[in-house]
This record gives sequence, structure tokens and C-alpha cells, in this order.
Amino acid sequence: MQGKNFFAISGTVAVFLFAMSSATGTGDDLATYQEELVSQTASLRPGWHSYAGYNGPWLENAFFQEWSKLKPRLTRVYIPVAWTDCMHTNRLKAAMQEVLTDLKPQFKYFTVLQADLGFNHDQLSLTVPSNIDFILFSSGGDSPPLKTVPVPLLKEELKPAGFGKTISVSFQASVHTHPIRQAIHDQFNDVYLFLGGECNNWKLISESSNISFCPRGFGTTSFRMFETLQLGTIPLYVWQHEKWLPFQEIIDWNEFAVVVEAEDIPTIPARLAQADIPSMMAALKRYHHMFTYNYTIHYIMEHFLEGTPAIEKQHGGISRHSLHGNV
Repeated sequence: MQGKNFFAISGTVAVFLFAMSSATGTGDDLATYQEELVSQTASLRPGWHSYAGYNGPWLENAFFQEWSKLKPRLTRVYIPVAWTDCMHTNRLKAAMQEVLTDLKPQFKYFTVLQADLGFNHDQLSLTVPSNIDFILFSSGGDSPPLKTVPVPLLKEELKPAGFGKTISVSFQASVHTHPIRQAIHDQFNDVYLFLGGECNNWKLISESSNISFCPRGFGTTSFRMFETLQLGTIPLYVWQHEKWLPFQEIIDWNEFAVVVEAEDIPTIPARLAQADIPSMMAALKRYHHMFTYNYTIHYIMEHFLEGTPAIEKQHGGISRHSLHGNV
């Protein structure tokens, strides 16, 4: 399955062919090392894992497929490890750490990771040498002390079926993956439509809702939040400790989402009463295309193209607003 090509990036594909450069190495050196790294990490792309009824491809797989097809010449070396697939095998942690430990310090690097808590997930616990300039595009949260950029936590791409909005507010998720979910349930079970995490009609109910609760789970966000966005429903994101929202340097999440810190859960009814649903729905239509594999892959690659504005190059090709960690 892994050899199939599922995604095509449209638009400015030609710009990916700009020449690479490195602060201490030539473009040719970087290209040669990139090829070596692809070969060396072949065993660390073991095939797509399965989770919650979905068998892949996941963002890490989709990115590698498109990167391999386009052969982009970037200013950083891409580490093409399928970290989350490897994590699910329960046997490749040492090999993954060896790749990171052996990185050559004369180059700059980036990679893409889905797992909750980044490299700090307890089944990964990976470290990058302190002398390596490394940026992590993470779906599952920050990964101190690394420079980390939020990207969507995507499980698949859902298309609205055209159902009308007949439900005001719904909650469809397990309440056992994080205490704030139980707190939401206990406080609002008699106010809003609450269904368990095993509802067979969850897509219909989500699309039929104006607003859907999308609290954090094990990680700082949830698949459900991005499924909700894809289905054209306003997410009510409840976060704690870490607000993990992608593309904040491009879009204002308050235009199309209700974002609430856990300590402010009691204010949710008032926040919803004040929400301008038609305006938020209109904004969501403008931005929903961003929560897809295609847009996310394009977004990551464009960070490291030559010719980006100098203000972004000052921080590794990434604006300060999107970058977490030390800069």
C-alpha cells in the first residue's frame, strides 16, 4: 500500500525546484546527504498503522509520498522516518534514536510527527543532540526543548454529505481520555446533546450540529476537532496546559471556532450564547480547505524554500508566531 500515491499538491509546485543551500554546506552536499538518509531510514517506514478504524495513510506517510514524488530542493534536510508507525511496532525505538544521534551538525533538519506530545510521548522519549538545528512539525503537541510548529492532527479527509444544521450543540467522544472531558460531561450533560464515543452515526450528528465539543484528549488536541472542521461544523476546543492550534500566523481561530481554556469551562454557555453562528460558518467555509493533507504538506514544504521573506528566514524559515520552543 505504501507505494500508492494518494495526494497531489497543486499550485506552485514549480517553486519547489529552487536550489538548496546550507549555512555550512553546499546544495550538492545537502542533496547527497538527503539521499543517504532516505536509504538509511528505509526500515523506519514499516507500513501504515491502524487506529480507530482507519488504516492510513497518515500525515507522516502522506508527506513522505509527496516529498518523494516532487523531490523538492529545500534549505533543510528532511528526516523521512515514519515515527508514529514505528512507535506502533514497539520495537524500533533504538533505531529511531540512533538516526537522531548520528545527524551531521553542519546541516539543518526538519521532520513531521503525529504522535501525542511529540518526541516526549512515553513510547518514543526521543532526544535530539543540542548542537543540531532541528524543527519538528507536530500534530500532537509541543516537544520541549525542540523548536516545534503545530500542524493539524488528521486521521482522514471527510466530505460533508449535505445534511442541514438541526442540532445546536453536540458532544461525541469518550469522557475517559482526559479529566476535562468528564468535567464537561458532568456540567452540561443535561444542557447539550451528549453521546458516547461509539456512536455509529457520529458523522451525521457532527455535520448536523452548529457546534461540536472538541476537548483535548490524551494529547493537546484531538482527531475529532479536525474531523469537525472538515464536516463544516464549528469546533468548541477546550484546552489545558497547551493550546495547540495550527496556522495561527495565517488565520484567527476565533473567527470560526470557540476556544476555551479548561478553567473557563463554566463560561461555555455564555460564550455560545454570544457566538455569531452565521459569521463563523462563513469563515469556516473560507478556511476548511486548510485542514487537509494537501494544504498541510504544502504548508510544511514552503517553510524551507529559497526566496522566502527575510523576516521568516531569521527563524529557520518560520514566523515567530508559529514557532514554539527556543528561537
